[in-house]
Amino acid sequence: MSLNALLNVSPIDGRYSRQVESLSGYFSEYALIKYRVRVEIEYFAALCRIPLKELEGFCIEQNIEKLRAIYLNFTPENAARIKEIEKVTNHDVKAVEYFIKERFKENGWEAYQEFVHFGLTSQDINNTAVPLSLKEYLQENLSDSLIKNRYSGIVGGQQPYYIDIDGALYGYMTAKGCGSTWIKNNDKLDLSITEKSDNSFTAITKFDNYGGEDEMKLNIVFTDGLWKIESISYDGMTF
Repeated sequence: MSLNALLNVSPIDGRYSRQVESLSGYFSEYALIKYRVRVEIEYFAALCRIPLKELEGFCIEQNIEKLRAIYLNFTPENAARIKEIEKVTNHDVKAVEYFIKERFKENGWEAYQEFVHFGLTSQDINNTAVPLSLKEYLQENLSDSLIKNRYSGIVGGQQPYYIDIDGALYGYMTAKGCGSTWIKNNDKLDLSITEKSDNSFTAITKFDNYGGEDEMKLNIVFTDGLWKIESISYDGMTF
């Protein structure tokens, strides 16, 4: 273990960092900043497509690749620049806005830079960036281990159903209402399965949210030989 690791706030960043390395691209501060930049860029592109009169001179079809390169080629050094700007703005999302405006100046788009973050609040950015990071993590990582085609008996048939969640195998043991209860090591997992068919079902997981109970719905479909997450519904939004 390096001496720098001893300065980490939690063991997740230190001794267990290798076990959670795949999470960094989705849930680290760097990832959050990158997702914020992405949301800002895609929102600006959407404004151009309305189109707003003030943005008629910005050819989105011609500039979209260069525009998206701001987040597609985003680096830890870019994130460090945003943290430097934040020391002046004392506001994390405003620092993202100013960083993008710097990129606009580099590309000769100064005339349109005031439409970065136009009509938005910080929560608009955060409430889009965070669910997007969760959705993409589930789609790109967890879905492959969550439901694999080797557990083809997950729907239909008379045998127990199985589901692989993060490397742990859960078995369908009891029926409850219109759904199912999944159990691991005799401990109830707060995950229920509803709306089962031969090629789709809905998994509902409940979790504590600052003392209240929230639920998230994952719509699962069978495609290309694998069970995959098609969409996620949470807090009235679907991603």
